[in-house]
Amino acid sequence: MSDERELIRSRVSIVDLISSEIKLKKSGRNWTGLCPFHEDKNPSFSVSELTGSYRCWSCGAKGDVFTWVMERQRMSFREALEFLAARAGIELAKLQQEGPSKRQTYVQLMEAAQAFFQESLEASAEAKAYLRERRIDSETVAAWGIGYAPIQPDILPTILKRKGFSLADAQEVFLVDGDPQAGYGAKFRDRIMFPIHDERGTLVAFGGRLLGQGKAKYINSSDTPLYRKSRVLYGLSKAKEAIQVEDRSVLVEGYLDVIACHRAGVQTAVASLGTSLTEDQAKLLRRWCKSVTVLYDSDEAGQKAAEKAAEIFRPEGFEVQVSLMPPGQDPDSLLRNVGPTPILQAVEKGLRPLDFRIAQIEAKLQPSESEFWDQVVEALLAEKDALQQAKWIERLAPKHPELRDPVLARQALMRQLRAKSAPVAASAETKRRKRERFGSVDLRGPERVVFSALADELLRPLAWSGLQVIGGFRSAAALGWRTMLLGCLKECPEGPIAEWTGRLEPVEVRYDFLDFLMNAPHQPSREDVEGAIASLKSDAERGEIRRLALIEGDLDDDQLAEINARIRRLKGVE
Repeated sequence: MSDERELIRSRVSIVDLISSEIKLKKSGRNWTGLCPFHEDKNPSFSVSELTGSYRCWSCGAKGDVFTWVMERQRMSFREALEFLAARAGIELAKLQQEGPSKRQTYVQLMEAAQAFFQESLEASAEAKAYLRERRIDSETVAAWGIGYAPIQPDILPTILKRKGFSLADAQEVFLVDGDPQAGYGAKFRDRIMFPIHDERGTLVAFGGRLLGQGKAKYINSSDTPLYRKSRVLYGLSKAKEAIQVEDRSVLVEGYLDVIACHRAGVQTAVASLGTSLTEDQAKLLRRWCKSVTVLYDSDEAGQKAAEKAAEIFRPEGFEVQVSLMPPGQDPDSLLRNVGPTPILQAVEKGLRPLDFRIAQIEAKLQPSESEFWDQVVEALLAEKDALQQAKWIERLAPKHPELRDPVLARQALMRQLRAKSAPVAASAETKRRKRERFGSVDLRGPERVVFSALADELLRPLAWSGLQVIGGFRSAAALGWRTMLLGCLKECPEGPIAEWTGRLEPVEVRYDFLDFLMNAPHQPSREDVEGAIASLKSDAERGEIRRLALIEGDLDDDQLAEINARIRRLKGVE
């Protein structure tokens, strides 16, 4: 496995990999850009082809090609290994010999279940009648893979078992429930079935809408080995190309809303699944666009959910707009009753989160109420755009109940904002100090030279010999790096840094070492390295003399003579 990792690192350019998602600019030996892991206004993200690593000097995100794919694509390590191997044109013989992975078995189970649901829809007059009532035509049914789960609990388990699948595996992916003794029954019964794909198009879950009477109008797959609902957006596999082209997405509330938007011409619509938007879903969407419109229902629950979604999108660097559907309507009902025009108009009439929030405050509270101003200040404080803040301070100041003078009212609002923003400023200062710590390590001069030289393949054997100097390294960072390098690598490594540093453990120490190499000011010369090693040897000799001097009373004449000889040699006296 380690050989495969190193082969992949040698063939996959981390700069090419990352620049396919974010814009990078050459800066010295490294590449810089806006960090995709936090709201980055000034480029704090650095990528090094030399070390095969990346680091954000603001939020601390770090890793290599494997970490990047695992974080950005939400993959397991094995999935990332396969993804990068395919990118590099490498055949993973070990994986092929193992036969189908458990994940592949789960995916095959899901695909068999979908085929069953689609066949069951064709056989159910009632299910087809329901879809006709919703004006969902056969073309839409086929495009979205819509099916039907019959009310009988034993049909799906029987078919899956007949196809050679383990019902215990089917239970793992939320298709059946039960046990071998009591038997298994289908999880979804008498429901219109909506297949759920991850962003790569893999079928990972189902959502079921009750067709007849009963509780639980909607049931969605629980988290399974294939599926984490907090990390999947319904419709993204279909929408991502349009999202990337438009650099904008539309977030709606449910399956039928996504389908209705796509049918109305809004090809960028996606939805969270049976839960409110999560941070992971926002990070996922940020890979394809930087703008998003939240299009939710206009009832109180929809308004609160829209505000919350905007708050989650904001730290990920999105330009957010919020729009509400007409009262009592959703995209699906609008498309059926009116047509596509109102949906298109709603998407285009989105408001900035601050505009939306203040409109909500004004609809519920009066300027004569203190709560009105408390909520206004909180809303202004959450807005990072100073121009937007100033615009609303200007608009709201004349409404102040106690200060009729607009100038005095503006000043009062500004004082409230400053008082509330003090903790935020303190937090920013903490982040700045953290960034400074990330950017520097406490190394002595000779130590710095020797570790820098490890980046140069010609100087590396000389630098490696310097690591053998026992007692010459004193700083905490140098001692940790030396222990890691000599413990994980039995001999001087060959080849580019990115090919062998993946073997270094522990991971945190490895990334500290890579951070140093990434930001070393210059590569030393051979003379620099030779001088540094000589200095380390001298330091080691001095240390040994000090150690012996502490036990001087226990030394005989010959040992004392040896100490004196060492001291003369250090001073250059024969």
